[in-house]
Amino acid sequence: MTDYQTHPSIPLWRKILRWILRGLTPALWFIAALLITILAVGSLIPGFMIALGLVGLVAYRHKIRWTFAVGIALCLLTIFWRSSLNPSHDRNWWEELTRLPKITLEGDNLTITDVRDFTWNKDGTHKANWETRQYQLQNLKGAELILEPFPGSSLMAHTMISFDFGEDGHLLLSIEARKEIGEEYGPIPGGLNRFELIYLFMDEKDGLGIRANKGHELYAFPARIDPIHLRAFFLSLCASANNLHNKPMFYHILEHNCTTVWIQHADLISNDPVGIRLESIFNGKIAHYLLKKNIIDTDLDYEEAKEKFRIDEQIRNWDETSEFSKWIRENR
Repeated sequence: MTDYQTHPSIPLWRKILRWILRGLTPALWFIAALLITILAVGSLIPGFMIALGLVGLVAYRHKIRWTFAVGIALCLLTIFWRSSLNPSHDRNWWEELTRLPKITLEGDNLTITDVRDFTWNKDGTHKANWETRQYQLQNLKGAELILEPFPGSSLMAHTMISFDFGEDGHLLLSIEARKEIGEEYGPIPGGLNRFELIYLFMDEKDGLGIRANKGHELYAFPARIDPIHLRAFFLSLCASANNLHNKPMFYHILEHNCTTVWIQHADLISNDPVGIRLESIFNGKIAHYLLKKNIIDTDLDYEEAKEKFRIDEQIRNWDETSEFSKWIRENR
């Protein structure tokens, strides 16, 4: 007599789950491959090769031959489309992004044309104003990292740099995606060459006021940096801002964003460069990282430093007659 080994039948719900997973896994790998292609830093080739490896792995493990062909086609299509775009200054920009600053230096005399000094009303309207301002480079004595966390997120933020020129006042620099009318910022468009890059030099009352009046948190962390390196850092940023006039660039969510750009300039003069790291990509953490590197000028721990250097409430309470930059720092 032959003994037969019996196997328990597979429940229907497990068969359905297995079928869903077999279809879902290649789809998820497709998405991962496309995201890597979109977010590839520098040359597109490394990102494409990684994406190609992911697609090939899925095709091999799941024996789905069409996966490889479709994956290659989608990644190549993304690369060719992105590479076909050229940055330009000739677009229908948001009004507050229409002008690029121009910086000239004669001896110690610094002149910046098209410094933005808009007046933003609480009803959403604004009065446009662009100015030419002069500063003495020898008066540059400090800088602060401005951190604006995204609402509801501790990982992502917008960062800016405020330069303290002493008696000449503060000058705020924001490096941003330059949006056309009808465009809104998004991470995927930010990796697909949909925005140009812009350096905005602004009056603090403009650049900080509009954000605080939207209810956003703002922190001004003082940087620990000696005067020589501070000047070199500032002039390096000015040179890049000037270069954009003749050579427009695309904003990129990883390589050329509000944080990684100024980090690249800081790294040029640093013996301990930051580079592209998780804290510069998830830049809501960049101030905490710089505090651990002793670049933030305080002996407080991070939570205490956040409490001390928070400025948005002071901005909302500004009396509109006192000097703005002095008010928000003395009354915090």
